[in-house]
Amino acid sequence: MAKSDDLMAKIPARWLIDDLMRLLRAQTEALVQGDSERAVASSERIAGLLEQVGPTVAALSAAERKPIDDLLREAQRLNDRNAEILATRMAANRARTDVLLQSAAGVAPVYGATGQTQAVVGPGARSVTA
Repeated sequence: MAKSDDLMAKIPARWLIDDLMRLLRAQTEALVQGDSERAVASSERIAGLLEQVGPTVAALSAAERKPIDDLLREAQRLNDRNAEILATRMAANRARTDVLLQSAAGVAPVYGATGQTQAVVGPGARSVTA
């Protein structure tokens, strides 16, 4: 590979990864703000970009990949954080729908002093459930 080809391989890889980082940060912002439409749109763009990043990075030598690998680890950290935010939101939504379903069935949850739900085990007896 000629020197100019090396340079051309490095530049698109860096641009793609910079775009990936920008999209991951935008997704974080959308998740924190509760903007699900923007979060989903970011996810779709991130998936498409990752399809481009893989082959572009694979074409680089080990020496050329070293600084890019650091950026990819940062991208992975951001993606993991976004997944944690989403998982927390989904758990909260699941709890809300559980309460709605129990309420519709005439079985309202009982909450203890710590805010945890408690199940009625027998007449007047309660035990804490997770």
